Amino acid sequence: MVFKCKMCGGDITPKQGTNIGICSYCKSTMTLPNLEDEKIVNLYNRANDLRLANRFDEAKEIYEKILLINNAEIEAHWGILLCRYGIEYVDDPNTNKKIPTCHRTIDSSILVDADFKFIKKEAYGEVLELYKNEAKVIDEIQNGILSISKKEKPYDVFICYKETDEAGERTKDSVIAEDIYDKLVLQGLKVFFARITLESKLGMEYEPYIYSALKSAKVMLVVGTKEEHFNAVWVKNEWLRFLEMMKTNKEKHLIPVYSGIDAYKLPEEFAMLQAQNMDKIGAMQDIVRGIKKILDEYKDDSEYEEINKETIEKVAAAIGDARSLGNGSYEVTVVKERLPVWYYLLISATFVFGFFFSLMLLSNEVFYHLVTKESYSVIDLIRYVTGNGLLILWGMFVLFMIISLLCFIINRKTFKLRKYFLITGLLIFLEFNMLPIKYGYMPFRFPFVLNIRDLDGVFFFYFIFVTLFLLLWFIKPTWQINTSGKTLMNEEEKNKQLAKNQEIKNNFSRKDDSKVNKKFLLGIFLTLVVLFFINIYTSLAACKGTNKDDTIDQVEIMVSKEMTKLPGSKYYNGQVKKGEFYNLINVVVKDNKMYLGIKNKAGIFGYINRASVNINCVSDKCLQMFKQTNDRNPEVKQLIVTTEYINIRASSYASSVNLGRVYKDEIYTILDKAGYQEIWYKIKTSNGIEGWIAGSFNKEKMVDILD
Repeated sequence: MVFKCKMCGGDITPKQGTNIGICSYCKSTMTLPNLEDEKIVNLYNRANDLRLANRFDEAKEIYEKILLINNAEIEAHWGILLCRYGIEYVDDPNTNKKIPTCHRTIDSSILVDADFKFIKKEAYGEVLELYKNEAKVIDEIQNGILSISKKEKPYDVFICYKETDEAGERTKDSVIAEDIYDKLVLQGLKVFFARITLESKLGMEYEPYIYSALKSAKVMLVVGTKEEHFNAVWVKNEWLRFLEMMKTNKEKHLIPVYSGIDAYKLPEEFAMLQAQNMDKIGAMQDIVRGIKKILDEYKDDSEYEEINKETIEKVAAAIGDARSLGNGSYEVTVVKERLPVWYYLLISATFVFGFFFSLMLLSNEVFYHLVTKESYSVIDLIRYVTGNGLLILWGMFVLFMIISLLCFIINRKTFKLRKYFLITGLLIFLEFNMLPIKYGYMPFRFPFVLNIRDLDGVFFFYFIFVTLFLLLWFIKPTWQINTSGKTLMNEEEKNKQLAKNQEIKNNFSRKDDSKVNKKFLLGIFLTLVVLFFINIYTSLAACKGTNKDDTIDQVEIMVSKEMTKLPGSKYYNGQVKKGEFYNLINVVVKDNKMYLGIKNKAGIFGYINRASVNINCVSDKCLQMFKQTNDRNPEVKQLIVTTEYINIRASSYASSVNLGRVYKDEIYTILDKAGYQEIWYKIKTSNGIEGWIAGSFNKEKMVDILD
């Protein structure tokens, strides 16, 4: 039994002991079905002949018959895939091999198709590799087509017809189709008419542009003057694809348009559709009016700009109003479009409010950092605001505000993009302004009644900003035209200005193609909601300590400070407040400083500096961790603390960094000594902190030197 090549139709020579064969004509290697069943092989050859003729739907029916006989026929599943994606094999001039080209684009990848999944499950070895390699090539072709088609603007109408007859002459169908095209274009509709639309695409693959038009068009007109023209391979390929799309999109309509034949000779698939006979008087007007009615039924009013006829006439007059003054000079009327003044005020209020509110919060953050640090520098501040990401987020927010503001005020094209910038700006704004709430402090007392230190006050300002944002989102103002007096220009300037005037005129009748994708909006909305609740939870949790408990190891906060994720880290995990209690987990000494690992009521864990914290040790482990006094050793010079406590400094100056404290009756070995009137002693605690302590304060001794 001879199996025909599925790429060229030539005879296949099977490889002994495998399900693989090589074409004797094109030399292509391919997979084979079960060659022992003559009936199945004949069906395969018939299906392949039809597919090679690009009669994909007829071929698909035969492949499906094979599966009814034996669903395990892997090659039939593959044949269905080739028909579904309209695969035709053509000669590659560079390699002289057969390569696939795609005539039917689908949004979903062949790699996730149910038939391909079946093939991967049942095939194995060299056969499976052939299928996988071929599928990968087809998928890459599909992705290339989809990437091009997504850049195309949507169409209102797709005209399907046969362009030439067997002799290569234009058909009557194409003449009727072009007349319809001209009438629809005059109505301001965007129409796909292959001979004109694809004229600029010579030398390029047509499928991306055909697919884009099929997918976006609300109406398809199938024009024919002969029965065989309706069933011509490529004509049928287009209207069958459109009918398939109609099954899932109720907004699409197909209208058969015929002339010179009886209606009963139309394809069976058109039986339930309302057809248009072009031989009737007034048929052209009926088609145009019917299409307009269909498009108006599904038109979203928000997609179109309001058209003011008087304004359009004014602009149209200005386009031709360029009077020559001789010597290369012209008097030209300048046309400009702008938004109403009240809308500019709304824009300004939104961005000014957002800018200053976010700047205030950033300033509060820096201000708090200043007043709670005993020493600081400009470099410290820069590291602080960059280390926790606040400066970056604030900079992103300001940048997006500037870009959004330009989108609102430059021209109509950029105005259509405003929603993308608005939603992104809002996301950054909310995330940035939630950060200070996480830390639980806002030391700035806002004028009027509200205290911004309170979360309710912050959320009130959020409410104002989001309200302004929603007004900008939903209010769509009518653009206004301003025609200034005549201006003197040279010929080049004149041509540029007249082109701008024409563009402004076109803007008033052009569909707004910048609708924000509903899935995109839903994703952004859910992201905002999730971020909001995460921030609220972490904010409230991070602002609360735990209850005082004398039976466990705890710390009492004496001065509000930041809690970090790691000892000495710049990544903050909240703030601890004066008077609050936290459970003590562990103690770490890093860079000559002691850090306490603490946990609050909500279970949030972090580290704080040992300075300005009271320790309530209950367990022996805790007492051992905080044992810092040295053992008494008469053989070395030592001191004993005689006052309540002394701060350990990084150097022998009262203004240097505070590393910790020593307490009354503790003994330390003297490592070094400095000063004259005010004596400082260098010591090292048992838990590793090394620094200087003052021997006296205001001439009062705070330590005694031991013998």
